[in-house]
Order: sequence, then structure tokens, then C-alpha cells
Amino acid sequence: MVDTCEMLESVKRSAPRARVVLFGSATQDHHDSWYAYTKTMAELCGEAYAKFDRLQVQKMRLFGVTGVGKSGDVVNHFAEQAAKTGRIRHGRLDTSRDIVDVRDAVPAIVETATRAPPGVHYIGRGKAIPISYIARWFEVPLELDESRVRVEDSIHCSPTASVSGRPIEDTLRWVYDSWKGD
Repeated sequence: MVDTCEMLESVKRSAPRARVVLFGSATQDHHDSWYAYTKTMAELCGEAYAKFDRLQVQKMRLFGVTGVGKSGDVVNHFAEQAAKTGRIRHGRLDTSRDIVDVRDAVPAIVETATRAPPGVHYIGRGKAIPISYIARWFEVPLELDESRVRVEDSIHCSPTASVSGRPIEDTLRWVYDSWKGD
């Protein structure tokens, strides 16, 4: 968050007419982690610079962007396990997430950054995909791993459909094939 404020201060001094884009997260509205709180604090810093110093600040909140080679997201996590071990060890499957293919997210980000007015903008499909569907799609045995169970909101979904994305199955196949080496 300090880095965000330092960056905004530099923009104020060096390029006060520049458009600033702050990337946030879908989870920050839920405040169920430190990560969510720090994203919110960075946005508040941006709001202060917009209000008091008239900087053009856009806040983009991304929902579950995934693609080949990304780490830490459920699609890559499940695809890697399915490809390498033939099974998926998982936490909760009773959650749903708005998952966006990076090939669809990037054009939406560029469009929003260049055309939308300052403010909060959501980058998502506006449709939550059940995590259980993603796990079953790989057609391998599923095994509950209690160490992967997290306390979190059951649904994270964009309030607007800013991304007109390809079917989730296309994304799952693309990521899975990359882990298999196809």
C-alpha cells in the first residue's frame, strides 16, 4: 500500500494529467484476508489522490484471471495435479468463482483503461463457475485434503459482465494441455 501511495505521489509531481490504473481483486469486497484489506487500502489511497489532487484514477477489480503458466489459481492448480498425478487433492468444492481467461481479460482491461471514466471497474464475466464443476471436468479421482480447506465466502462474482469470454471448457483444455505438454 505504501508503494501505491509513493507511485501516486510521483504521478502527481511528474505527470499530473496521466491516467492511473490501480489493479485490485475480487476478494477485496469480502475482506476475508489481509490481501483483501491491503487492496482496499491501496484503493483508498487512490481515491484520496483523485479527490484532493485531481488525479485520474481508475480502479480495476479483477475476477479469477487464469491462463497457461499462472500459479496460485484453482484452474492451474487442478490442471497440474490432474496432468502430473492423475488425481486432484482439493479443499472446498462448494464454492463458485468468476473465472476469466487471460486472453479475454486483457482486451477488457485495455478497453476499460482507455475509454472508461475514472472510478471502480470490474473485470469479470458476471457468472460464477462452481469449483466442483472445474474439479470434475478433469475426469480424475478427487481427494479431500483438509489442509487445503479455507474459510472464505462461497461465491465471488463480478457484479457486471465486462468480459465476453470463451466457454470455461476452452480455458480448462488450454491450461490442462499445457501441463500435459501437448
